Amino acid sequence: RDQALALENDDTPSPLDDPRVDFSALKRLKIFGNTLHKPVSDIDLDLIARTATNLECLDITNLSTISVAGMLSLVRASYNTLQVLEHSPRSDDGFYHPFPGQLETGEHICELLAGLPQMRDLSISVPYMCADLFRNHETRLRGEFQVRATDICGCSTTTGPSMRAERLAAVTDSVRELIQARRRTRHELSAELFFAGCIFQPEKRLVHGDFTLPEISSSGQWPTAKQPSTLGPYGQTGTYGKDEGYWDAVSEAEYLQAVARRWVAL
Repeated sequence: RDQALALENDDTPSPLDDPRVDFSALKRLKIFGNTLHKPVSDIDLDLIARTATNLECLDITNLSTISVAGMLSLVRASYNTLQVLEHSPRSDDGFYHPFPGQLETGEHICELLAGLPQMRDLSISVPYMCADLFRNHETRLRGEFQVRATDICGCSTTTGPSMRAERLAAVTDSVRELIQARRRTRHELSAELFFAGCIFQPEKRLVHGDFTLPEISSSGQWPTAKQPSTLGPYGQTGTYGKDEGYWDAVSEAEYLQAVARRWVAL
């Protein structure tokens, strides 16, 4: 109890405020997990970003006190050197990440991330995404990349389902074009998009999710075809425990049809 009280009353100044602190030689930065005492915040990352101009690897995982705005401060600072980027906020429910923050500036994150000249490994949580995120065919991305988003750029509460379906289709088309472009240069690339409670695999044209409610909404008309999913809310390990068999996979075309007909809400 005394120790907890001492921590609560601790007013030691942050070492990050000291002008002698210099992160210019730092190549890798990993921040993992929450803490109750002086949690790492966006302000801390802004201070680090003043001198962290040569990062090659940035990993911010399993914590809820840093938003996408703080992460992007470091991305901008190391724009020309960053090769590996992971931003996965704290999550207790598999891939259902909490809202990753909103940029007050309204900055278009997709163009910023797509333009990173050295980026090869990407696993990112962003407030929104669009086709621009995947339009740089000169990228060095390879292997598997993951994008977790809560909305599509340019959409709002007044955006109709047909427009949302159209913009989502543009995203998956753009991913497929990027995969083909990388393949032409003999680099294999695959992608998973985590969006609207589902996992999208654009190359396979499949969408994995729990489609129980859309089936009910369509009075059994949808989907016309489905298959058991090997994925699930816990990611690549598949469904878990009592929820085994909970997810199905449908074709991307069927999913978009369900969005346009309001059986699936984005």
